[in-house]
Amino acid sequence: MKKIVLTIISSLFFLNFYGNNIKALEDSALNNYTNKNYEHALYFYDSISKLDYSSAELHFNLANCYFNLGNIAEAIYNYEKANILAPNDKDIATNLNIARKSVRTKVEPRTEVFYAKWFNSILNLYNSNTWLYISIINFVISLIMIGLYFFTTKLMLRKTGFYLGILLLLTSIASLSFSKLQANKILNNKFAIVFETTVVKSSPSDEGTNLFEISEGMKIEVKDKLQDWSEIKLEDGKEGWLKTESIKHLQL
Repeated sequence: MKKIVLTIISSLFFLNFYGNNIKALEDSALNNYTNKNYEHALYFYDSISKLDYSSAELHFNLANCYFNLGNIAEAIYNYEKANILAPNDKDIATNLNIARKSVRTKVEPRTEVFYAKWFNSILNLYNSNTWLYISIINFVISLIMIGLYFFTTKLMLRKTGFYLGILLLLTSIASLSFSKLQANKILNNKFAIVFETTVVKSSPSDEGTNLFEISEGMKIEVKDKLQDWSEIKLEDGKEGWLKTESIKHLQL
């Protein structure tokens, strides 16, 4: 029993220290950023990330520091991470688009069919956790409505409980599916950011034919890996191989 109590007390002490430490670093970072001391602000934000702490706000602040210091690849990398965690944040989307304009290589993405665009716009309204909360809330209310159907004698209330209960149950299932899809985007992220201008080859070899050049800051999809080479795909459909060391994966 004493061990359990000591463990709980130690855990609470650690969480309190951990939270206070992050708060102190955030305050120092914000103070330096406000005074345009971007290098110092970056140091404090980076110190927070090294505590295994991750959030959309943290990556957004890191990206802003890198952007103001002229490191476009790191800026885009962190804006993209922030965008994964908060897909409907307008500030993140705006700054990401501004940073992308600094990328030298321009790629025209393939046109997305209207129903896929519509589906993604709904999916990106919330992150995985929010969709999960919506699913749970809808499920609980649907049980209440179905209970109303079974335990009331008034016809109007029975009809309302039945139809509303079914509707909320379907909404709960859809929200749970959206939560899983958003979680999958984080756990199985296949995208990466290019960190140095490089020539894409036709095969995983220095002797492969030069296909095209891509510059730092570009977002690519990693399709496969072979030793120290990665097979990549651009937004316009072009494919090829490059050295894995020249890219950085967008995994959280």
